[in-house]
Amino acid sequence: MSGSSTDWNHAGISEIKENDGSYTVRIPDRLFKEDVKQPAKIFDLGRRECRIYWWVEIGTRVAAISNVELTEKDEYRFVDAVTFQEGDSEYISTIPRKFFPGYKGRGNPKETPEIVKFADLPTEGYLHFVYNEEMVSRDPKSCFVLTDEQFSDRFGDSGRFDLDNVPKFS
Repeated sequence: MSGSSTDWNHAGISEIKENDGSYTVRIPDRLFKEDVKQPAKIFDLGRRECRIYWWVEIGTRVAAISNVELTEKDEYRFVDAVTFQEGDSEYISTIPRKFFPGYKGRGNPKETPEIVKFADLPTEGYLHFVYNEEMVSRDPKSCFVLTDEQFSDRFGDSGRFDLDNVPKFS
């Protein structure tokens, strides 16, 4: 995962849920509400709606979300953008289908987009929203979205996070 800061923060853990053939995840409050202790507000819900831009970092195959298009296009590939609305008390985001195995594309004939070979999220389990100061202090603001396995591979034995104190949404 790129970024010069090694001081990682955990915004929350959210369960992947299936909803009528789509997969959704709860966006942690810390990413859209100001938290004085740990400022990480990425999304501005002061408008009627905002967009969550979903990306994948090519080298590590890690998903990321941002408030606008990322400029590091060599490192990231755009997956899709979804609407995230204020007033949705559940603060749920649809996860783009391109992240999941078996995505065949749209249209006729169906053509599988190239991004699918880089994007790979499970259909069950939890996603960890992790960021560093550099990612949230300037535009574009962003956050990595790690699977349980990716999180364990990177931080599991480090003792860096006390997961008992990290918000968990199911």
